[in-house]
Amino acid sequence: MVMLDESKVQTPPKERRLAAAWERYLLHVLPKNAPSIQVTECRRAFFAGAESFFDIQNNAYDGSTPEPTEADLQIITDLNNELIEFGMGVKAGRC
Repeated sequence: MVMLDESKVQTPPKERRLAAAWERYLLHVLPKNAPSIQVTECRRAFFAGAESFFDIQNNAYDGSTPEPTEADLQIITDLNNELIEFGMGVKAGRC
């Protein structure tokens, strides 16, 4: 098992927002004594989820209008609602 040394966690620059979010996840979610394989697999899953979200968001806009349409905005609302629902499930022990 690897003990996480919080003093060695660096804050990434602003342009690396996902890296910063990962560092927060690592500090606040994973056990400090998580095995390195768990940290590696969680990091891969974290970034894969971010990539999926990014793909869904980017493909939501059809580009037919200069501004997002109601349908475009509904996709973002649906994503937000799904994330809220999942978070509630985690807190309730269902996810």
